[in-house]
Amino acid sequence: MIAIRRNLSGILTVLFTLSLVFAALVSEFFQAPIISSRQLSKFQFLFSTNDIQNLQRFEIESELGHFKLKKDDHWTLVEPRKIDANTKNINEMLDVLKEIKIKRIFPKDQINLVNFSLDKPLAKLHFSPIKGKAKVLSLGLINPIDNSTYLSFENEDVIYHVTLYNYSYEKVDLSTIIDSRIFDFTMKEINNYEMLDSNKKSRVKLTKNGDSWTHNNVIQSTEKIEKYFTQLINLRSSIILDSRTDEQNEEIDNYFKKPLYTINFTQGEKKTTVEISPVVRSLTGLKIEKRQNFIIRSTSRQHPFVVHRDNLKLFYKNMRSFRALNIKKLIY
Repeated sequence: MIAIRRNLSGILTVLFTLSLVFAALVSEFFQAPIISSRQLSKFQFLFSTNDIQNLQRFEIESELGHFKLKKDDHWTLVEPRKIDANTKNINEMLDVLKEIKIKRIFPKDQINLVNFSLDKPLAKLHFSPIKGKAKVLSLGLINPIDNSTYLSFENEDVIYHVTLYNYSYEKVDLSTIIDSRIFDFTMKEINNYEMLDSNKKSRVKLTKNGDSWTHNNVIQSTEKIEKYFTQLINLRSSIILDSRTDEQNEEIDNYFKKPLYTINFTQGEKKTTVEISPVVRSLTGLKIEKRQNFIIRSTSRQHPFVVHRDNLKLFYKNMRSFRALNIKKLIY
């Protein structure tokens, strides 16, 4: 009888031990990472360079809105408004993604989704295509202790514990995405520049030759020209006419029947024509001060811009404005 009790006690002890081991394994499986950083021979990137370069569509979804972008020759916002996007800002958002390294991989279960705030993500990023498929990435809890965070793709059964990316996608709003620049190129890209007055008479004509700017083969002041182009390219507008009525289009066309100035840029093989309207009295349905604004439209931009009349002085230029300083005249 004693022997039976001892055997039974031993069996129960073994069963209890096995139960503990099984419970530990289950707990490890559901809460511990599937792959730890020690097991990874080297860090792996969440995205490859090709993944990002080949994107055709990109969306950001957060409490601030759902912004849908499409790339042709440049990025364009298609929803909630159809307007040119700030390609520099979009590329910055995407470049950050290429640097994300995987530290650990966890199973995607309800406990981990809640623990890592992926049940209510800070934001969602939509990509198309990534390796031929559309993917949605949820952004979860940020761990300030080790500068890491947690991400998960829809339709995948894992959660990625990754290095912290250096961008606040949840704070992206319309002003971050929209390109309020009127001139969508850099000074270095300009090869030729010509400005015509309302009678189509040339006021300024400049050609880039190496590091110098010339007019009729005469070298002009590089300092003056570069200062002017910097001011011109930094010109922005807070009013972009992207939702125009037929009546507004007719009014705008009337203002441009005889533009105040017409500017022709050449950037390599690309040509851009920019027209400057006279000061406008008003635009139907738009609350602007009377005779305090003018309109700029460009062949490289989808929509016209309303600009305050103070900026018209940028176009009061002629060749004397860029003439190089004559040292001999100063001496004699």
